Amino acid sequence: AAAAAARCGRARIANWRLRRHLFGVLLWALRLLAAEWREHVEVVREELEQSLLRRRLHSWRAVAKEVAFEKGCKATHQYARWLSRHTIRYWKQGAKQVALEQQMHAHKKLLQDKVSGWLREIDAGATADAALLIELRSL
Repeated sequence: AAAAAARCGRARIANWRLRRHLFGVLLWALRLLAAEWREHVEVVREELEQSLLRRRLHSWRAVAKEVAFEKGCKATHQYARWLSRHTIRYWKQGAKQVALEQQMHAHKKLLQDKVSGWLREIDAGATADAALLIELRSL
């Protein structure tokens, strides 16, 4: 009976140690699983944060693009107003410049004609002088 009681006691102790060991293995597996889940949660959190940042960046770029477009439109509008105010003045200045150039060309032509007339007179006078010299020598 004592041997049976000892066997029964050893079996209970072995059973208790086995359950304790299995409980330790279970705790180790749960800790490992929890660590893996924390890692997964961290990865998902980073992905969500990057996605959120991407959406914010996209929104910011869209707003910046719209602001730049509006500035460009405003600048174009202001340039068009400036151009319309100054176009007539520039046209008048161009017309005056053309008139001055025409007057200068006409004056230049007049001076050229006058100089050409003087040169013809000089040539005619030189020819007459030469004819007179020839007559005087032949006498």
